[in-house]
Amino acid sequence: MVLDHLDAASRDDRFGSWPWLSAPATPAPLTRSTSRARARLAYSNTALGRRVVEQLVSDAIGERGIRPDVDSPAWSAWSEACDANSGRLDFAALQRAAFRELLMSGEVLARPRYRRASELPGISMQIELLPPEVLDSAIDQNVGGRGRTVQDGIEYDGRRQIRAYHLRRSELTFDTVRVPATDVAHCYRVERIGQRRGMSLLVPILLRLRELDAYCDAAVLRQRIAACFAAMFTGATEGAPNVDELKRDGLTPGGVWELPHGSEIKTVTPPTVEDHDSFVRCAQMEIAAGAQTQYPAVSGDWKSTNFSAGRLDRLSYQRVLDCLVADTMGLFLRRVWQWVKNASMPGLLPDRVQWYQQRLPAADQWKETESDVSESRAGFKTHEQALRERGINPTTHMAALAREKQERERLGLVLSVDAERRTEQGYDPDPQRRRGGGEE
Repeated sequence: MVLDHLDAASRDDRFGSWPWLSAPATPAPLTRSTSRARARLAYSNTALGRRVVEQLVSDAIGERGIRPDVDSPAWSAWSEACDANSGRLDFAALQRAAFRELLMSGEVLARPRYRRASELPGISMQIELLPPEVLDSAIDQNVGGRGRTVQDGIEYDGRRQIRAYHLRRSELTFDTVRVPATDVAHCYRVERIGQRRGMSLLVPILLRLRELDAYCDAAVLRQRIAACFAAMFTGATEGAPNVDELKRDGLTPGGVWELPHGSEIKTVTPPTVEDHDSFVRCAQMEIAAGAQTQYPAVSGDWKSTNFSAGRLDRLSYQRVLDCLVADTMGLFLRRVWQWVKNASMPGLLPDRVQWYQQRLPAADQWKETESDVSESRAGFKTHEQALRERGINPTTHMAALAREKQERERLGLVLSVDAERRTEQGYDPDPQRRRGGGEE
């Protein structure tokens, strides 16, 4: 018998009450629905739960959304009318809605909806977002032979390739329709190998959110009790001329009362809340860590954050966001691009495109810019790399700079940003022009 002597696998008193996770990669439908409902309630009913979700949506997607490396008027027109659910969202807002649903529910589905020319002139396809409830988990059977199976509403062939999705026509009906896999973008984060359905990304913090909310409610109630001043009469109270007045009106500032011999007034010492700030801070730090976001951004507490710590935290957090967006929204962006290219703009868009995610704001814009300039001058980084790190499309940015330069030359404007005409100190670098213009 071989013993590895691993503490993590021991069964002594330290691990006696610690359960282990031995379930399949895909959680059971009841587990998914319960955690999904609790995550939605935490978002709707707790301030910190809403803050965590909206902070992640703001940092990962941003107000401009994840944009493709194209400069096409047709794409711009489509992105403003791409919402098939309500018609109110542009493509950036549609990404935020999909990512918000994915954070709370663990998964979101998208499918194309084709329109007639009479319905939306110039727009032949829109994107419809669907909640995970429409993917019928009750369908779990073999279909058609040759190893074709349906598990959790997802149809696989004999090689375990996804062929179709069985979607309910609405959340409130059980009537399903088979939709080919190429017409569905099923977005979720794969956390375990073989996982077919997604779990809410708020699962690690749901219990702590509930406990912190209950603690804050108890602290408020305790303070309300502490604000209630109470007094008790002890001893003989009959026959005193002011006792009835005290019972009726209570104690007043500056009042003088006569009490019978042997009686006294005792005040109640109210309870106090101790270590409230430290407990809330520790709980918020644990919630921020479980949600993979920044504690200062979630709590609003920036007191102990200096520039160096803030910059290191931002760089690490940016990598976390990049991985989270790639894991959850990558399929959505690729499918949307193919649907748009084939339906709305055939032949007008390239087969592949690079997407640009909005970057986090710099902790100190001046220092960050100086660092980029120094690395570019030393040859460690190209101008294109610096632009990509800031989430800027180099092609469109260079084109905008060229147009701006041509417009300045047409108007005869010379600004300090034009290195060919002005140095950083404001002088013309050309000696002949400088002598001709009287500059020394």
